[in-house]
Amino acid sequence: MCRLVALLTADSPNLIAYLDDVLLIAKDFNGMLGELRHFLAKLRHHGLRISLRKCTFAKNEVQYLGFQVSEHGIRPAPALVEKIKNFPEPKTPKQLQSFLGLANFYRSHVQGYSTIVTPLLRALKDALATKSLKWTTITQTAFDNIRKILSTDIILVHPDPRKPYVLHTDASDYSLGAVLSQHDSRGHLQPVAYISKTLTPTEQRYPAIEREAYAIYWAIRKLHVFLYASHLPFTVFTDHQPLQSLFTDKQPLSKRLQKWILHLQDYQFSIHYIKGRSNAVADCLSRIPSVNTLHPIPAFDNLHEAVNQDPFCATVIATLQNQKDDVLTSMYKNLSKTEQKHLTKHLHHFYYTNDTLYYDPLEGDSRSPNSSTPRLVIPTAYRDALLQECHSSPFGGHLGLQKTLSRLSKFYYWPNCHADVTSFVNKCEICQKAKSGPRLRSEQKAMKFRSVFSHLAIDLVGPLPPAHYMRDVYKYILTAQCGVSKFLFTIPLADTTTSTICNHLFRHVFAIAGLPACLILIMDHSSFPRSSASTWTQWESD
Repeated sequence: MCRLVALLTADSPNLIAYLDDVLLIAKDFNGMLGELRHFLAKLRHHGLRISLRKCTFAKNEVQYLGFQVSEHGIRPAPALVEKIKNFPEPKTPKQLQSFLGLANFYRSHVQGYSTIVTPLLRALKDALATKSLKWTTITQTAFDNIRKILSTDIILVHPDPRKPYVLHTDASDYSLGAVLSQHDSRGHLQPVAYISKTLTPTEQRYPAIEREAYAIYWAIRKLHVFLYASHLPFTVFTDHQPLQSLFTDKQPLSKRLQKWILHLQDYQFSIHYIKGRSNAVADCLSRIPSVNTLHPIPAFDNLHEAVNQDPFCATVIATLQNQKDDVLTSMYKNLSKTEQKHLTKHLHHFYYTNDTLYYDPLEGDSRSPNSSTPRLVIPTAYRDALLQECHSSPFGGHLGLQKTLSRLSKFYYWPNCHADVTSFVNKCEICQKAKSGPRLRSEQKAMKFRSVFSHLAIDLVGPLPPAHYMRDVYKYILTAQCGVSKFLFTIPLADTTTSTICNHLFRHVFAIAGLPACLILIMDHSSFPRSSASTWTQWESD
């Protein structure tokens, strides 16, 4: 499907396709109608359909693949920017990975992205090794900078292949940076793309001249789709003056430089020196020092009242507060036998503080809300809504039993939680419709073939569009394949009568391969003539 859409849009420069998402660009309304009419005619010719509720027509600004595209340029989609802006402070390595994955999607719009996130990457590397995230003022500053930058209105202009490009590059001790620009109608440089890269430990040991040359090589190769397609010479600005003569020198300083220069022979460009203080953008790029995870505790209205009215929660609180025996006895009687056993066995895991009941699975006498694994005890009135949120909501995603249970039990607790989650997931109508049924084993046993042409598989294909040859009109194809050598016989048939099939088998198959020990009918038995068995027995005796 994706390949077909790409082929349908390949002959039009105004159609952009990504998988099955198509973007149509036109200068005016009449041009859009012409392109749209031409594209819809192609879809009709190939028997393809589109969903109108997923289509948007005649807009000056559309959201496409996570970006807001308009005549002025490309900016991040407001919805995703809002998620980054409101992203809570990561507490675990997985949450930090989720934030970096979301922010990395818009790295082309951020000056010096790789250097801004360097403290976060180092903290993540250490956290994965030690299994705990260490959050410092440096990481907090980097975290706030990313959110602040993406919260501003960042726009990249559309590239114009009829204008020459200008590329500014720079390298620092630990990263590379570059910005691709073009002059507008007023002669001002407008950014087309920002790119940056963190150097590996090996690359950080390169000499200064090699790091600066690597910045040019890497930037040109990274922006190949812009620079190579323009067919116009472009200009590279660097603040390392020796590179001006290096790319024209017959004797490069090292084999590494020689390899980079050789790779760049396909591009037409000239290198110019620019002072470091004038190369501010690229210098800034290289020198700047699970969004889908549910919030641990969503807002529950009147949770305190619901806990006090729930028999189990109220009994636990009364027991922890050492109420009178006669009061506890009457409250115990209102519980089911399962809840009574559970309370007796797990009472030491509960603690009550700030009008909130918690369950701590850790053993010991210390019960503090600062524990690493406390879980909020949910009364009966809120359990269905919480199950709905953790499984059936857009954030839940209709995950399976184990993932839903793991997500819910990380923050919440109540007796028989596992049984309730199992029952809820198994009764989910959407899950039952979407999941595939159990795989059934084939009742047919594997056959052992003794020799070539000892077993032949017979199949009948058709009816097909008629094919005329001489006076005959063929509508069917009879196939016979050897089970050992996979040699295939194909015989055109005008009809599927008993005599026609048997005569062609003997003339075109058995005359060459000999009589098989076994015939395997792959086709429907009703398609094979019933009298063929008796005919086969008769011919076999002959």
